[in-house]
Amino acid sequence: MSTTDPKSNPSGDDATAQLRNQLAKTVLAVSGMAVVLLGVVAVARGDAKDAMQVFNTTLAVFSSWVGTVLAFYFGRENFEAANERVKSLVDRLSPDERASQPVSAVMRPASQTTSIQLTAAEGEAQWLLTALKAKFTGEVSRLPVLDADGRPLFILHGSTVDKYLSTDNQQRQTHTLQQLLDADDHRKALGPNRGFVLVSPTDSLDTAKSRMEAVSGCQDIFVTADGTASQRLAGWITNIRLAKFMQA
Repeated sequence: MSTTDPKSNPSGDDATAQLRNQLAKTVLAVSGMAVVLLGVVAVARGDAKDAMQVFNTTLAVFSSWVGTVLAFYFGRENFEAANERVKSLVDRLSPDERASQPVSAVMRPASQTTSIQLTAAEGEAQWLLTALKAKFTGEVSRLPVLDADGRPLFILHGSTVDKYLSTDNQQRQTHTLQQLLDADDHRKALGPNRGFVLVSPTDSLDTAKSRMEAVSGCQDIFVTADGTASQRLAGWITNIRLAKFMQA
């Protein structure tokens, strides 16, 4: 099997950079020669006024062409560089500056969140706990429970479901979400201001963090348009997601 010397086979980024450099040199060289040639022609012509007019007009065309070519090839690189600079500035935010950022800057949008949505007809009784248990896979340890209109009702932990089903009572294998919520004060413990707190997208992260920490055992922040449970879920911030941002 033959091997290839990495130095003789530059990566795509290196090759692109080399192409840009070569292009810039070529464009500038051709443009310079064209300007010099036009100057010689202008001097050689007998009619200085006409020669100067031709020179000025052609020079403008060359300038426009050079600018267009360079902007096309270097525009994306500059944009990416600017993005990196902005990201670098965000990474250098102080703890106080991070705490003052709006909730919307960190929340996971509801459209990107796995949730349990109830129907208007059956509600909590439609979901068998054994079916819900299957949703807690991989890194998914808890899920928002929403009503038929997408408004937040509860935060359901996989550990809560496991504990409920792990008893010797075999009948629980056929139980529904409604039966779990009605047992052991779960309906209140998993609901607003117990299982989760509510904020609006414009609230600061410091406000959201303080509100969550004020509720013993609370690990989740739900975001709605006005910060109440009467509006659709707009986003979700877990305690882990918040901690990662605040400490980054």
